[in-house]
Amino acid sequence: MKLTKDYTVLTLLVLIFSISIVYGQSLNDAMEDKEDAVMDSIINHFQQFAWKVNSISPDLAQSYLDSASNFTNARTQTLALAKILEIKGALHLANLNYKEASMALRQSINLYNQSDKHKFRAGFAQIELGTIYYNLGQYEEAIKFYQPAIELFDSADKANKVYGKSLAHNNIGLCQLQFKDYSGALKSFNKGLEYRLTLPQPELIAHSHNYIARVHSDLGHYAKADSVIDKGLALNGLDTNDLWYKQLELKKGHLKILQGNTHEAQVLLGKVNSYAYTNKQEELYEELNQSLSKLYISTNEFDQAIAYATRGYREQLAGRDYKGAIAFANLNKEIALQQGNTEDALLYSEKVSALKDSFITQNSIALKDLMNLGGEMIEAQHENNELQNTKNEYSNVIEDQKDLLIASVTLIILLLLIAYIVTQLNNKLKENQKNQRELNLRILAVINRSESLIISLGADGVIRVINKPAVNFFKNWINIELQAGDQMEEKLLGTEAFSSWKNALKKSKSVKHWKEVSQFNIKKQRYYFLENFSSISHKDGSYAGLVMVANDITKEHEFNIRMSEQNNSLEKSNKAKERMLSILAHDLKDAVYSAHSLSELVLETPDEFPKEELIHLFSLLHGNFDKTKSLLDGLLDWIRTQTGGLDINPTPFILSNLVSEVFEACYPKSISKKIALSMEIPSDLAVSGDREMIKTVLRNLVNNSLKYTQPESGCVKVISEQDGDMICISVKDNGQGISKENQKKLFQGPGKFTTMGTAKEQGTGFGLSLCKELINLHKSELSVNSEEGEGSEFKFQLPMAHTNDLSKKQLH
Repeated sequence: MKLTKDYTVLTLLVLIFSISIVYGQSLNDAMEDKEDAVMDSIINHFQQFAWKVNSISPDLAQSYLDSASNFTNARTQTLALAKILEIKGALHLANLNYKEASMALRQSINLYNQSDKHKFRAGFAQIELGTIYYNLGQYEEAIKFYQPAIELFDSADKANKVYGKSLAHNNIGLCQLQFKDYSGALKSFNKGLEYRLTLPQPELIAHSHNYIARVHSDLGHYAKADSVIDKGLALNGLDTNDLWYKQLELKKGHLKILQGNTHEAQVLLGKVNSYAYTNKQEELYEELNQSLSKLYISTNEFDQAIAYATRGYREQLAGRDYKGAIAFANLNKEIALQQGNTEDALLYSEKVSALKDSFITQNSIALKDLMNLGGEMIEAQHENNELQNTKNEYSNVIEDQKDLLIASVTLIILLLLIAYIVTQLNNKLKENQKNQRELNLRILAVINRSESLIISLGADGVIRVINKPAVNFFKNWINIELQAGDQMEEKLLGTEAFSSWKNALKKSKSVKHWKEVSQFNIKKQRYYFLENFSSISHKDGSYAGLVMVANDITKEHEFNIRMSEQNNSLEKSNKAKERMLSILAHDLKDAVYSAHSLSELVLETPDEFPKEELIHLFSLLHGNFDKTKSLLDGLLDWIRTQTGGLDINPTPFILSNLVSEVFEACYPKSISKKIALSMEIPSDLAVSGDREMIKTVLRNLVNNSLKYTQPESGCVKVISEQDGDMICISVKDNGQGISKENQKKLFQGPGKFTTMGTAKEQGTGFGLSLCKELINLHKSELSVNSEEGEGSEFKFQLPMAHTNDLSKKQLH
């Protein structure tokens, strides 16, 4: 009877307890909507203030949100706390604090999932989580967050549903663009547009048009891209001063550059530039500066191009966007190379290497944070094990005290509370185990998809983590396949990698971070890697091991070597020019001083000189002036070839007519030395080239042949021979010829090699160097064939032209 009475009391008490819960729940439901509205207003205030403060002091903004979290947590406002955590995560993401962002967003998702009514909010937090991996270049991982977020928005109101689903589809499309999956990206962007068309929000619709135009532009479908942009610009209700309208104008300006319409591009980009910097629309800065720089590169206005590329470089660097800064540094390098400025090109190449180093370091730190987060999850697992033990203890207590519980109402309530605690502990245990498994899989997926070599060792030298690129590298290098669990030193014993890793493990116990550049010979090819080492510590500061992230910098290294070689070549060229100018200055000085002395001698006592002696003196004076004129003419022509002052203007002309003009100018010397001039050229043969340049070349070559041919027995010929579409032109003499040794010196540079003519004529050393430069401008080569005592032959080629292309004046 007593036992039955106890059960009756127990039943009544449980019933009373249940009624109180139901009553309390009904009151809670009645107040829920009103509380939500009030809390939304408070949270909006927190959010707006935090974003404003963040631009000045991120720490102050987070501190402010911490206060908001305490405020909502103290009042058990779960939904409000979830929203605050979501804002914290977004701010951490904007400040590139990926670990803190990930933790806050995950906590937010867990809280949102406790409310069926607001579960869709977890979708926005999921998208923010995906953006973390997008920023780290892990696009497949990002999609794994964006994709499930789509379904979470099914329970939302229309506005949130459209905005959330379109945002997720657009972010998936951006990832697909990174894979160059253009059809997939176009499908995703069109799906996002399909949702946005259901709401009268022209700004968002314009944004989707921008994405779709980007795909068509990347595919080279400029007409399609133009059409999509024009539709976006013509949207009803879209303000012409709206950010999305300006984005479309910016995209249209970029398209005009690709289509060669630089004038229209300049007008469009000028308007966007004024709008962006007046209104401080930083979203436009990067693409705008790139487009403006590329516009002025296409119009050869390099000063303007450099100004915008430099502005973009500084802005990206200030925002710690190393990837964007690398793009602008490469743009500056491209401009320098187009200008022939190898020093600036080398400087920007070094900046690119440094920025890549910073970018790798930034990602390495993020990776290390993920690994540390994995360690924290392991500690959480230990905590869960303790919770499991506590659960078991409580379960044993319940079993042992079953009889006593029946007799005591107080103990019944206590056991109900214990059962509730055990349930919560059990749920927490399962949730932590699930999160740990998920995190481990994600970390493994991230490092396996990285192009970097990633290895993490414990304090005992055992490999904890090694990604696929690192496994493949060691297999190709020393034919050893490493895996997690291997003892690194034991595995590498007897290989060339042993000492370097032994030293690295030893160094990591005293040095936190360091970098090394190492070279490896793999399959008869040399590779260079930049290795970033970081030691790992436990929470108490004790040594836990080391992480190494290495990247292939072979191409950058080879480029730096080429630039160094070019600098050495330029230095040698400058020294040669200095030597040439020194020789020239000496020759000019001698000629001018000699002329001055002769004229001074005649002027002092003009009446004392017989006529014959005066004529002899003036003959010497004329010779000095003739030599000075030749030196100056040669110098001016040669300098113009070196400074780009000579612009080639190829036209068709009759070759025999040009040779006749050259012979006419050379007749006085040929008559004085009694050397015959002749040509073997068809009278109607036409060639294409810069007529005045070719005339200068032939005049120098004919004069050289006259200079080095013996008087009264010599002959100089100009001959043409057809070789397909090309005409080979040669100047041939039967003079004294050139030794093999001296032939190597002929084209080394002006002033480096000259010899006396057969009648003691002095050379300037400019003639052949000038001829070589002028023929090179015609994309041809000047060659020599000579034997001592048997004469010389100089040859070059010009393309054949048709007489139909010549005017009547040119034919005669």
